[in-house]
Amino acid sequence: MTTLINPNVRISPEAHAAIVAFRRSKPWRGTFEERYAKFQSAMAGLAAAYGLGTGLVFEGPELAGRLGNGAYDPRKDVAHLIGKLSVVTLLHCLARARGRSRREAFEWSLSVFARMFPISFSRCRLDGCILIREQ
Repeated sequence: MTTLINPNVRISPEAHAAIVAFRRSKPWRGTFEERYAKFQSAMAGLAAAYGLGTGLVFEGPELAGRLGNGAYDPRKDVAHLIGKLSVVTLLHCLARARGRSRREAFEWSLSVFARMFPISFSRCRLDGCILIREQ
């Protein structure tokens, strides 16, 4: 469903800078602890860019090769990544924290990922609103 990808997606300048820093950190490289620290730093930068205090927790164990899963808990203002450190899921949870609907959050997170991580995005396919990495 490529209609979910908006090439004109809006990202604040501060969020753009946080995503560039995250991309340069190579979020898929390193031990779990190193990668998790990169994700926590990215969430802190993105949350600050949008005036939020949203936190990030990981619920594991990490299961390589599975689809990303997660949720945003508005009562605690915390994004949960479940079983996988997923950039798209992180972005989706941030969009939910910003008050976006599920559909809007899918569109924003997929569009930001496509724009800011074009090589990684090119290695994936959309299945409905789920982005699946091709092996």
